[in-house]
Amino acid sequence: MARNAPRKVAQDTLIVFILFLAAAFFSYLFRIILARNLSLKDFGLFFAVIAFLGIINIFRDLGIGQSAMYYVPRFIAKNQNSKVKEFVNKILKIEFWTSIISMLLITALADFLAQNYFHYGSIITIILFAIAYFFNSLELNIQVLFNAFQNQKIYAIHNLVRTLLILIMTVFASFSVYKNNVNVYVLGQLFTYFIVLIVFGLIFYKRLYPRDVKNSKNTIVLKELFMFGIIATGAQLCYFFITTTDTVFLTYMTTLENVGLYNAVIPIVTLLLYLSMALSTVITPRVSELTAQKKFDDIRFLWEKSIKYVLLATLPLIGLLVLYPDLILRIMFGEQFVAASNTLIIMGSGIIFFGMSQVNMSFLLSIIGPKKNLIIYAIATIVNIVLNLILIPKYSIEGAATATIISYALLFIISTVVLLKIIRLDFKIWGFILIGISASAYILLVNYLKNSLDMPVFAELILILLISGAVYVLLLFALKIITFSEINDMKNSILK
Repeated sequence: MARNAPRKVAQDTLIVFILFLAAAFFSYLFRIILARNLSLKDFGLFFAVIAFLGIINIFRDLGIGQSAMYYVPRFIAKNQNSKVKEFVNKILKIEFWTSIISMLLITALADFLAQNYFHYGSIITIILFAIAYFFNSLELNIQVLFNAFQNQKIYAIHNLVRTLLILIMTVFASFSVYKNNVNVYVLGQLFTYFIVLIVFGLIFYKRLYPRDVKNSKNTIVLKELFMFGIIATGAQLCYFFITTTDTVFLTYMTTLENVGLYNAVIPIVTLLLYLSMALSTVITPRVSELTAQKKFDDIRFLWEKSIKYVLLATLPLIGLLVLYPDLILRIMFGEQFVAASNTLIIMGSGIIFFGMSQVNMSFLLSIIGPKKNLIIYAIATIVNIVLNLILIPKYSIEGAATATIISYALLFIISTVVLLKIIRLDFKIWGFILIGISASAYILLVNYLKNSLDMPVFAELILILLISGAVYVLLLFALKIITFSEINDMKNSILK
C-alpha cells in the first residue's frame, strides 16, 4: 500500500512543529517581558481581555475557518477550481463584515465591560483591543486559507512572523518611558496585526488565489455554507469554553491576580501541545482530501502513528513539569508566580488528554464534518462549566485546573470511541501500555536522581535529563515500541 500521504504528513508536520516551537519561544519571551514590566493586575487584565475576545471571535467567525478546511481540499481534489475561487470570495466578504460589526460592538460596550466585567482598566484599553482584534481577525482568516490550500509552510511562517513582530514591538515598548502602561503593548499588537495582514494577504493573492479561473454562478449554496458554519460555530464555542472557561470564570469570580497566575501556567503546559497542534494543522486538510479519494487505509495508518508519537514525545516532558514546577515558574516568570506551582502540576499531569483529543477531533472534522465534534464538545463543555462553578469558589486556580483536566480526559475518551467506530479500527491497547511503562520508568528515574544528587540545580537538571533520556530511548527500542526500520522510514520520508 502506498504511503505517500503519510510521508507528506511527516514532512509537513516536522516543518510546522519546528516553526511552531520557534513561535512559542518568541511568545514566551513576550509574556516574560509583560510579566516583568506590568503589575500582576495589568498582566491579568491583558489576558482576560484576550480570553473575552475569544468568545466574540467564535460568533464572528461563523465556522468559516473549519468550513474552509473541509471544503477547499475536496474541491481541489476534484479539480473544481471555480468552486475554490467562489468559496474563497464568499468567506472573505463574510469575514470582513463580521469583523467590522464585532469591532463596533466591542467599542460601543467598552465602558460597560471595563466597569462591570473586568472591574478594572480604561475605556481606551478596550477600544485599542477592539481595533487590534479587527485586523487580527482578518489576518487569521488569511492564515486559515493557507492551511486549507495545504501550504502549511507559509501557514506556520505566518504564525512565526506574527509572534516575532509582537515580540519586537514589546521589546521596544519595554525600553520606553511607558513600559508600565498596558496600552503601549496593546498598540504593539495592533500595528503587528495590520502589517501581517498586508504582507500575507498579498502573498496569498499572488501565490494561491485562483485569479485566472472564471467565476461560475450558483456552484456553492450559501445556505449549505451557513448550515455547516452554524454547526462548526457551536463546536468552536464548546471548544472555547473547554479551553478558556477557567480564565473567564476566574476573572468574574476571583481576582485579576489569580488570572495572572493562571496565565503563567497556560503557556508552559501549551508547550506540550505543539506536536499535536502541528499534526492537527497538517492532518485536517490532508484527511479531508484522503476521504474524498476514499483512502481509508491511509487514514487509519495516520491516526495510529499520530497518537503514538504524541504520547512518546509528550509523556517525558510531563514528568519534568510535575517534578520541577517551582523551578520552571521561577525561571519563566519570576518569584511571584511560584504560587501557581500546584496548578502547574495539575495541568501538566492531564494536558496529554487534550493533545490527543486535538488529533481525534481533526480526524472527525475532516471525515464527517463538524456534527459529531459539536456533540462531543458539548458533553465535555457541560462537565467543564459545572466543575468550574463548583471548584473555583473553593479551590481558586487549582480548582479551575482540576475542572479543565477532567473535561480534557472526558473529551479524549469520547472522541476516541467515536472515531474508532467511524474508521473501523480495533484499538491495540498493548502498545500504549508499553509506552506508559517506558514513560513511568523515565519519570521514576528522574525523581530518584533528583532526590539523590546534590549539585547546582542547572547542572543537576542537565545530568538527570541525559541519564533518564538515554534510559527512556533504550526502553523504547528494547520493548520494540519503535524500531530502527521505522526510524529509517521516517528519516527517508522527511529528507526525501
